Amino acid sequence: MDDTLNYALQSQRWHGTDAAYFERWHRLHGASLVRWVGRDKTAHILDIGCGFGLHIYSLLAQGYVNATGVDIDAAQIAVAQSHGLPCQRITPEQADAFYTERAGQINTVLMLDVLEHIPKSEQVGFLRRLHPIFKPGGRLIVRVPNALGPTALYHRYTDFTHHCCFTPESLEFVLGNAGFKAQRMMPDADLKLGKVWYKPWSLFRYILAGTSRLFWRAAYVADLGRPAFSLPLTRNIVAEARPAPPNPG
Repeated sequence: MDDTLNYALQSQRWHGTDAAYFERWHRLHGASLVRWVGRDKTAHILDIGCGFGLHIYSLLAQGYVNATGVDIDAAQIAVAQSHGLPCQRITPEQADAFYTERAGQINTVLMLDVLEHIPKSEQVGFLRRLHPIFKPGGRLIVRVPNALGPTALYHRYTDFTHHCCFTPESLEFVLGNAGFKAQRMMPDADLKLGKVWYKPWSLFRYILAGTSRLFWRAAYVADLGRPAFSLPLTRNIVAEARPAPPNPG
């Protein structure tokens, strides 16, 4: 990853930086975070690639007391710290020392919309370096762009710093080679009916997304047969993984 780039220029296309936006984002997405990190409010959670700190803001607002974030981008960390969030900048050269200091301390590592920013040749090595920080039973939550979705090309190339998209199989391949066992692969619902039914434009998008994905799935079924019925077609996919025990011998 290039720590000389100003990633905030991209992030500002998608996210606001004022307090009202942080609160609105928390109301919309906070429940998803709880589903991923669990309900233990004392768990130690590390958000790698925390950006503006939206995940940390939401977790703290929900009573999690040991949630922290790191990012290589100084501009985004400045925004996070302006909101009083426990986020800090670390450079790639500082990462190993940072992980060593936290050996055996972390219950859950979040890498949400991060892995695709790392060159493919470095992804496995990046993930392998995380192993020492986990407590026994620790979990890694990874969210990446879904190469199977109808708008995959847009989300692959709209961000200059994206190196790839993933399918469940390719994500499991990277995780496995990095010493992690994928426990679950989940579609990441980008539009939820419970949050859009009373908003006409959002409801229209929800219906349109479902309709377009129906035709998209038909194309996959024509090519792949029955396995295509279980393919995730959402914008992103999420993996929950745990450090795999070493192979005997």
